[in-house]
Amino acid sequence: MSTFFYKIYDNLYIKSIRRGLLKVQPVILINCIFIIILNIHSDTFTNIMTQMINEHWKMMFNDIYGSLHMVTKVLIIISICSELAKLRIYKKRNIVKYMGSSVSPQMVGFVGLISAIIFSSIFTLDSIEETGSNIVIAANWTLIATVVSITCSELYIKIYYYMLDKRKNIINSYEKVVRQSILAIIPAVLTIIAAICAAYFIDSIYFNDTNYMEPITIHGSNGFFNDIKYIFIKNALWVIGGHGGDLIVHDASFNRLYVDTFTNMGGAGSSICLIIAIFLCSTNKYSKKISGISIVPSMFNINETLTYGLPLLFNPVYIIPLTITPIVMYVVSQIAFELGLVEIVNTDMSWTYPVLFNAYKLTGGFSGLSLQIVNIIIGVAMYAPFVKIADSMSKRERQSAYSQLKETVFSGDLAKLDMSSGVDSLGEISIFLGEELKELLTDRKENNGELYLEYQPQVNKSGEVVGVEALLRWKYAEFGNIPPNLIVLIAEELGLIYLLGKWVAKEAIEQLSIWDKQLKKQIDMSINVSTKQLTDDTYANYVKDIIKYYSVSYL
Repeated sequence: MSTFFYKIYDNLYIKSIRRGLLKVQPVILINCIFIIILNIHSDTFTNIMTQMINEHWKMMFNDIYGSLHMVTKVLIIISICSELAKLRIYKKRNIVKYMGSSVSPQMVGFVGLISAIIFSSIFTLDSIEETGSNIVIAANWTLIATVVSITCSELYIKIYYYMLDKRKNIINSYEKVVRQSILAIIPAVLTIIAAICAAYFIDSIYFNDTNYMEPITIHGSNGFFNDIKYIFIKNALWVIGGHGGDLIVHDASFNRLYVDTFTNMGGAGSSICLIIAIFLCSTNKYSKKISGISIVPSMFNINETLTYGLPLLFNPVYIIPLTITPIVMYVVSQIAFELGLVEIVNTDMSWTYPVLFNAYKLTGGFSGLSLQIVNIIIGVAMYAPFVKIADSMSKRERQSAYSQLKETVFSGDLAKLDMSSGVDSLGEISIFLGEELKELLTDRKENNGELYLEYQPQVNKSGEVVGVEALLRWKYAEFGNIPPNLIVLIAEELGLIYLLGKWVAKEAIEQLSIWDKQLKKQIDMSINVSTKQLTDDTYANYVKDIIKYYSVSYL
């Protein structure tokens, strides 16, 4: 199963979406903060905000949130398309180096956005004429916009590189941006025309007599199975990037507040359970950091930072538990209600009431709170195996990238490496190792013998040890012994060589001072120095200070 999910996870488009969403996370988090503030129903809080701002603060915040929410959707599309362009640039790097006119990621993002807006507008013309308001970038826009923008971005990139390869419209300018701008005109126009034609064609066939993307309506006489159908479809829509709450509606008999309280804790897919499962079961500290960002919003049942498409930024491993877990919780909750163990006594509450508190308020006692805790335990248990699969996938990806990086370095083909950009897997693993090395060098992570020096003895004709050479070693738990030339290369490319050089000098000289006292004689020590370290004016003085501090003699 992990192999299947890994193929999806490693897909070019999934990578683009994941990276695009990652870059927009801070803006999404700000959106969540506004949602929380706007849904705090407290007279005390209202009075405080009125005194701090004015009596119209809520209207002002609502306008800000509305504008920011629309901007966020735009940024998501631009970011996804830009990341796709960066990955394509890497694949086309031979052409880029030869021609010197790579496609502009910003222009790809812009063309993808314009194409998505135009494409969506074709289906909303009738609604705009009827209502007089622009509803192109609506709640259900992100899903179709992502598909359209990626498709149009690919078309734009193909046309761009076709023209580049055929040497068409090449402007011999000193400035790269001028060449990119001139080259972008025809591909951009052709891509937008293609989007318009495709939209009109689809509209004439599928949407001739209907409005664009009407919400799915669940109705019927069998309430239990209709509820399950609603819960499943709603969460499945979240899986593919749609805002389930806006794309599906239920008939009047459906108690959405009850379902949200006991099945969608933390938001769609019972995401609070996913966060807990990651903290309890995951060994990936980066997954924990990402999910940690979502703790506060999820407590208020807002999970845009965690999902906004597939959970944890388009990780396909969680598709199954995200859609199935809420259904299991609903069945458990229904059994408890049918047995009379829990009943609803208070419906005067917002969907943003915090987890646990909302269950207590809805049922007026600890019975609802207990039911919610039971459901959380069930949800965590359902997510836990998939968290381990996700860890296994992540580890497999890192190990594969590390093997490629090592092979590239030993082959001497360093022209393939672009460590600092992080565009491809080699760049990503280089940055990953660089961050790990930086934590050790800056004492943010305790060095339990991972980074150390080995000393190669230097022997005279008599077999007597007269000196040693300090050799850098890094034993990383996941990858084993990392070759010294790879360590130095990463340190040089990522700006860590000065820190590393000073660490090596300090460790070596400290050890030499210990041997001086134990052996009652002096031995020579050689320390390897990177050529980049020689440009550091402070290095020589640092070494002198360390030698003086440990009272080691030197020539």
